[in-house]
Amino acid sequence: MRNLSKLAAVGIAAACLALTGTSAAVAGQNASALTCGGNVFLDGLRALEITENGHDEVYITTQAGAKVWPVTTDYVSIAAGQRVEVDKCVAPNAVLYLWEEDTLDVDDYLGVVAIDGDRTKDYLFGGGPGLYRIGAVA
Repeated sequence: MRNLSKLAAVGIAAACLALTGTSAAVAGQNASALTCGGNVFLDGLRALEITENGHDEVYITTQAGAKVWPVTTDYVSIAAGQRVEVDKCVAPNAVLYLWEEDTLDVDDYLGVVAIDGDRTKDYLFGGGPGLYRIGAVA
């Protein structure tokens, strides 16, 4: 109930910000973060550079190998410059790995990020081919 009250307050604040000409996008992201409790909200993943021609088929796992995203499919197909919604909650200080599905060989490692639980910022998956950015709202 307390989170619902906070969410309603943020929604009202976003509406007021829109009337004053201030971006309501930031308030909307904060509303999403509230639904995660004390966790971090993963917003969207953008492909800055892909590893294959056309599309990469990507997914995210934890350090222990548990799949975080996507939940209902094996991977999400993404083109260079494209942004896809992640909309997942993870624990503060989570270590996340980005992979590219490879049906004929071992999946390709695309990078790792360590989420800084007390900050809202963009993270770059690095350490492998391709370049991806993910937004996190604390």
